[in-house]
Amino acid sequence: MNAAPASAPPPDLQQLLDMAKPFVERIVEALTAPRTPEGPKFVTVDEAAQLLGLAVATVKRLRKEGKLKAIRNGRHWAYLRESVLEWKP
Repeated sequence: MNAAPASAPPPDLQQLLDMAKPFVERIVEALTAPRTPEGPKFVTVDEAAQLLGLAVATVKRLRKEGKLKAIRNGRHWAYLRESVLEWKP
């Protein structure tokens, strides 16, 4: 039995892959960003809460309200350290 030759993905799948590319690139950038002398470029929700002296639930709420910048990495969020440090109540 001969295997079918490899072909390009269906148009709908290719469109989906094209749409996902910018998001994947942002995640890769976040995960591979070098640490700066001040610390990492991105921090976890626990680290953000510690830096701000707030509860984790409060940090999550601030992200949902758009007051803290973060990117999603699977089930987890990476918070932009600069955004965390600049946040004012």
